[in-house]
Amino acid sequence: LKVDSSIIKHIESCSGCGACEAMCPSRVPFMQLMDSSKHLLQKKSLILKTLLFLVRHPARYGLLKALMKNKKLGGLMRLFGFLDRSSKHLQKVAGDVRNSERLASFYPANGEVRGNIGLFTGCITQLFDKNTLHDSVRLLTHCGYNVHISTQQVCCGALHQHNGAIDTAQQLIEQNQRVFQS
Repeated sequence: LKVDSSIIKHIESCSGCGACEAMCPSRVPFMQLMDSSKHLLQKKSLILKTLLFLVRHPARYGLLKALMKNKKLGGLMRLFGFLDRSSKHLQKVAGDVRNSERLASFYPANGEVRGNIGLFTGCITQLFDKNTLHDSVRLLTHCGYNVHISTQQVCCGALHQHNGAIDTAQQLIEQNQRVFQS
């Protein structure tokens, strides 16, 4: 297909939810096609490039969280179409006190040890829903599992993959595989 404004509009208006792929009777791998298309187009805004840079490594999450807490910056990001109206919730969650508690690298099981679990924390969950991570740790330790949280894990790469940065996504995937296979 010739790349024109109608194709670009179609690609940019897709939410990337994958519902069409799940419902397609022909099993068209639409998400793979979208990822490949975005990779070929490589049209990324400065804001998106910055976001992808910041979520790549946990050491940068604090800066991203501080940016998200800034109401003026959040308003600008919404104005330019990077964030939708629902992102106001992310700004509220970013300021949640419990959400800012750091996770330890190890939590021992309560009582008899049934096993060991390596918990993948993800970049978005670490930033905006640490409550769920804390609750997961509490549940797992209560059920008798030692919980290990590696400081070497990184973003899963989904944001990169779905925004055309396929090579970066693959690097992040490989890093996490090394972490969880050791």
